Amino acid sequence: MKFALIAAILALCSPHVMAQNPASASSPANAPTSSSMPATASMPSSLPSSLPSVDLSIVLARTSHGDFTIGDLSRVLAAQLPFGASQQQINQRLIVPMTDLQAMAGQFLAETELAREVKETSPSLIQSWKNDLIETEGREAFGVMQQRMIKEASHITDEQARSYYESNKILYKTPLSFTMRHLSLTAYVPYTSQPGDTLESIAKSITGTESAVAGILTDTVAKLPRWVPENERYRRPMIPLSPGERLLVPMSRQKRDELRKMIQEKILPQLQKGVSFEQLCKLYSEAEDKGAIIGPLPFGGSTQMLPEILEAARTLPIGKVSDIIETPKGFELIQIVSRTDEHQKTFAEAKPDVLEEMRKKRAQDAIGDKMSALWPKLKVDVDAIADQKTDPKKVVVSTKERQWTREEIESMVGESIGITRSPVNIMQALESNMAINNQLLIENAKEQGVYNDPAFLQRLEIVKDHALAQKLIERNAQAAQKGITEAVARKFYDSHRAAFTPAASYKVRQIVTRLDPNANLSDPASRRAAEQAAISALREKTRDIKTQDDFTRAVQLISEDPASKQKMGFVGEVTEGYRGGIYAETLKQLPVKTVSEPFVQGDLVYVLWIDEKTTPQPQPFDSVKNVIRQQMQKEAASQTEAQLLRKAMQKILFEPVKKM
Repeated sequence: MKFALIAAILALCSPHVMAQNPASASSPANAPTSSSMPATASMPSSLPSSLPSVDLSIVLARTSHGDFTIGDLSRVLAAQLPFGASQQQINQRLIVPMTDLQAMAGQFLAETELAREVKETSPSLIQSWKNDLIETEGREAFGVMQQRMIKEASHITDEQARSYYESNKILYKTPLSFTMRHLSLTAYVPYTSQPGDTLESIAKSITGTESAVAGILTDTVAKLPRWVPENERYRRPMIPLSPGERLLVPMSRQKRDELRKMIQEKILPQLQKGVSFEQLCKLYSEAEDKGAIIGPLPFGGSTQMLPEILEAARTLPIGKVSDIIETPKGFELIQIVSRTDEHQKTFAEAKPDVLEEMRKKRAQDAIGDKMSALWPKLKVDVDAIADQKTDPKKVVVSTKERQWTREEIESMVGESIGITRSPVNIMQALESNMAINNQLLIENAKEQGVYNDPAFLQRLEIVKDHALAQKLIERNAQAAQKGITEAVARKFYDSHRAAFTPAASYKVRQIVTRLDPNANLSDPASRRAAEQAAISALREKTRDIKTQDDFTRAVQLISEDPASKQKMGFVGEVTEGYRGGIYAETLKQLPVKTVSEPFVQGDLVYVLWIDEKTTPQPQPFDSVKNVIRQQMQKEAASQTEAQLLRKAMQKILFEPVKKM
């Protein structure tokens, strides 16, 4: 639960209720005391070596049970962190504004009060949540066991570590890594499909050959191949093209050659004259980073570097700009900013990783062995489980402290046993069940003396109270959500139709020029003069534009944006808000087939033209009703939670302390 919710509730607590709160120096009855909290062991941390000191005596709030201090909250936070968390890690969570600390305190005390009420008034509810509470307790018991195993696994000699390193040397190589700037120009043309189009006809009309159909992409964030080869359609169906689909179509060879020539004749000469590569990226690159340093590369995971760029990056001197690199996606110029070449790590370099991996493996093996050792303590009547005629109330599985009837086992694992109900299937199903595993963990922890430790018991009380409070909130929220019927959702839809209306879209063309590169644009007066001069010049050059043909001719004569210039100024079909700022506002106000006034955004000057504007209708209720109900259910759950916590804080007379 987010404590931001409590922060909002604090503002709702009525002053007259707070005034009734008696001040007390004693600790809250339901809050942890200093002597009973767990002592935390030191563990490696990436936190700063020194944090501001925390005054644990500061009172955050007063309640009918007494004062609640930062020290009390520190002990609560310790229970929320994994076993072995250091005091430094706890303090890290305390270095926040006082209002946040009070919100966390309010959340803890409210949950404690809710748990107290459930325990005193609703034992049947606790019984119905028994498996959930055992899961919570089992996690804590497992945490103790895991911490002990990790501690035992940490005793590794240099000889053992070196032997592991020698056997796994291949794992300890430093891969090629570099940072770079890049200027990227795409070799794709945006296209919106029309009635009668096929992917093949689109490929032929733009590239001159139907074989380019394999290169057509969806104009989405994922940019997936739109065409599916016939031999792959058995696993990925080929969906017919629909009018209005937005695509990215490869340029023809002639257009590619023109784009390369533009780079050679317009961009590279500026580099030779001393214009910085970073500035050229800002002016011409179609990549989102616009000349910023990206990396370290190559990227991991599913995002792979283009092999053409990777090959150039291996040998390109640092700081030098590459020759033109042609890729299937377009053209690139790159500049390597830093690079670490691939090399084998020495044992000394790899030792921290070796030790970490050995600890993890040893701990995992030890935990697995420990869990296996617990299973002989489980008594199972396999024959009674296999025979579905067995009395449902007969005990068929038991541990030292708990028993399960056949009826309960059927509910827990019946579906996973299978029709044959063989002994192997039965035991596999039982061994996979979390409730049984957690019960075994709890009993093992008791045998190991963990439950004799007051620190563990205090931590367990905190986490179990939290679990109880969450179950109560969940139960009440589900009751509130049942009242959100389809009729209620429709009423909400009718009063919020604007929220279900997609944004307008525009087919946009643009003319782009840049401010005088010799002007001192960091000086306000010089920038204003450069902007006024550029606007006046562009206004003069576009004042006679009346038609789309006039605009496209002006693009070829004036525009300095190579990407849109290659497409007769066409940017694509964009939605309301595109690019933000003055650009988005101009689109919103500009009539269709009308040239805009020049305007400046960033270091560029724009004139826009809209070929076509689409104003969509609200989405039909049937297509959004499930989303509406989900939103309303989420809101109902949030309101239920806020109401329960607010009432709990009022009962304990929770009052944040305003002066420290």
